[in-house]
Amino acid sequence: DRKKEAISFKGAYHCEEFGTDWLVDAKEEERGIWGVHMIPFDHRPLADIQFLPRSDESGNLIFQSSYAGRIELTTDGFVYNGGKMAPVNFTKKQP
Repeated sequence: DRKKEAISFKGAYHCEEFGTDWLVDAKEEERGIWGVHMIPFDHRPLADIQFLPRSDESGNLIFQSSYAGRIELTTDGFVYNGGKMAPVNFTKKQP
C-alpha cells in the first residue's frame, strides 16, 4: 500500500556525502496520493523536495521526484538515485 510505503521513509536522516541532516515526512497529496517530502534541517524554510509514487519498468513501487531522481529504502535508511550524479545515501538517525 502506497501510504504505508511512504510512511516507512519518515524520520531524521544524515547524508554523509552532503554533510547534512534531513527531515523526511510522508504527506497526503491531491486525490489521496501519499508522497515523501525531504528538507534539510539547516536550510528551512526552503521548499521541500517531493517524491511521488510511481511504478518502475518492472512494476515495482518507487518514489520519484520531478527532477528525475528517485529514492529507495535500504537496510539503514534510503538511497537517492538519479540525474548525473552517483547514488547518495541517507542513514536514519537513532532517536
